[in-house]
Formats: sequence, structure tokens, C-alpha cells
Amino acid sequence: MKTFFLFFLIFSSAFGSDHLPFKTFSSFKANFSQIRFIKASNIKLKSEGNILKKETSVIWKQIKPFENIIDLSKETKNPIAKRMGDTILSVVKGNLKKLKKDFFIQKKRNRIVLTPKEELYKKFLKSIEVSGKKYIDKFILKELSGNYIEIKFSDYEDLSDGKK
Repeated sequence: MKTFFLFFLIFSSAFGSDHLPFKTFSSFKANFSQIRFIKASNIKLKSEGNILKKETSVIWKQIKPFENIIDLSKETKNPIAKRMGDTILSVVKGNLKKLKKDFFIQKKRNRIVLTPKEELYKKFLKSIEVSGKKYIDKFILKELSGNYIEIKFSDYEDLSDGKK
């Protein structure tokens, strides 16, 4: 289950009542740096890599401190991982309408906060915060345990419509 939190990536579409207020591309590549704070150990684990979104797939490639590649679009038999995967894909598509079923959504100027209303998420998730100006700059997932994951994105590359 915690593995999926590492991949909860937020890339979205144009501003509107049923869309997140950040720009997206149908296909893109971006770099990330991630900090995973584990409260019980009081340690921060750092990693870096990139994300590749193509029409129906999302590939998360960690490069440092070791290589690990996950296709977030693949099916899983773990029900919690499946729900998180569905949520990821809803966010990637910028579909607030679908996200509203499981989360209370608070939209501010350059930020949104997702707070769980669905019982499954309430068991482990405090909130998800997404911020940025033109694109998503930062994503923070806060767990009830006090653990959190902070991901910063940079160097977006538009791969849609035959570009690059």
C-alpha cells in the first residue's frame, strides 16, 4: 500500500469546475525529487527520477538512490492499491468530478487540497496537497501516522501531438 503513495502523481487539465487548475499535456515527461518522511524513525528518504505520461499509461521511474520502474496503469489484485491507482488516473486526467466521490476538494488560487471522505482513505490518509502556477510544482501526501511524501516536479517536456 505505501508503495503506491510514492507514485501518487498529480498532473491535470485546464481550469474549470470539473478540472484541476493546472496545465497538462496528453503526453509529457517531467523530473521529480521526492522526500519520504518516516515519523517513527525520524528519517527522510530522498529519491529522484522522472515520470512519463503517454495517452493511457503513466510510468514512474526512480533513478536515485536505486533504479525502480513502475507502470501505474497496470492492474493489481490488491484492493487498496487498485483504488489508489484509480485515483491516480483520475487526477492525471484532471477529473475532479470523479475525485469528488472519494474526497472533499478545496480549491485555492494555485493549490488544491484533497481530504478523504471515503472510509477506506480515512483509515490512513490525512490529506493531499497539490500546488503550482502553470504546472504542478509540488505534491504533498500526509498520512494520519505523521508520515508524509513531498514530491517536487520540474523540467516538463510536452510529448503530445508529435512534439519531440
